[in-house]
Amino acid sequence: MKHVTRLILAALICCPAYAASDDARAVRDWLEKMITAEQYLNYEGTFIFINGPKVETMQIVHGFDEKGERERITLLTGVSKEVVRDEEHVFSVLPRKKQVLIQPRNHHADAAGFLESVKNRNPWYEFELNGSERIADHYCKIISIFPRDQFRYGYRLCIHNETGLLLKSQTLDNSGQPVEQMIFTNLELPTSVPTEHLQTTMHEKDFELLQTTRSKKTDPALRPDPAWQFTELPPGFKVAHNSMRRLAGVQTSVQHIVLDDGLATVSVFIAPYDPNEPYTEGVASSGALNAVSRLKNGYIVTVIGDVPEKTVKLIAGSLVHDTRVQ
Repeated sequence: MKHVTRLILAALICCPAYAASDDARAVRDWLEKMITAEQYLNYEGTFIFINGPKVETMQIVHGFDEKGERERITLLTGVSKEVVRDEEHVFSVLPRKKQVLIQPRNHHADAAGFLESVKNRNPWYEFELNGSERIADHYCKIISIFPRDQFRYGYRLCIHNETGLLLKSQTLDNSGQPVEQMIFTNLELPTSVPTEHLQTTMHEKDFELLQTTRSKKTDPALRPDPAWQFTELPPGFKVAHNSMRRLAGVQTSVQHIVLDDGLATVSVFIAPYDPNEPYTEGVASSGALNAVSRLKNGYIVTVIGDVPEKTVKLIAGSLVHDTRVQ
């Protein structure tokens, strides 16, 4: 299921370049309305996620009250899985493995970054308003986002006319064909969501808890290594976040660098190489997601993101360990 909530947020963290002031204001208003709905709207529904040839059906329940924002996503097809998110954590429940993965929520990928990007008028994308469409018996406004080069994908969003909720999103390759899609098939908009609707339905008491934690900045041993530098990045991409993380089920810490261009996000993981553990170097793809893994200076470097293959390859190839940087 990848990160389903992240998929929806990825479609939200966008801002096109502006060609005309009237259209600019209209698009900005629609996108800000979408961000507000994503965070504050109460809704329950079913959507289909299409990732290349793979099709999955999911149920989503989202609520906002005095406890903040909460969400539950349940996979209805294939292997059972459930993701529950609150203000601080993301809980992935895996019934087959009898495990619950607990991760800190990545606030750097949320609405604040989007709103800042809108104000700065991201130069790497342009937009068009393309009329309306009917999705799950609701009408929505279509916004198309086109990349200005081949290092990023395009997007086609359909935003609910009344609430601003994203009802459909498509990630488009350089030929304009969808490589990843999300579309609601059923949607309800209750005034409030009962707490029990936002709680996991799959967790059992005997499940193993595996937690990923952020490093404490006060601990020198867990500070990211500044010697890891990029000699070249795709135009528009820059480092948005750099930290050490203790991944669930892994004894050693992993350096995690997040790159973004105001819309697309790429993660770079740098982990110590263990010759006793299986490792395969190469490139992997699934729908819009591309990843490349390489062995460098005794570390396994993995670059992964919803960007074209050439983008992750360029990022992986440009990462060097420069001991002159302290």
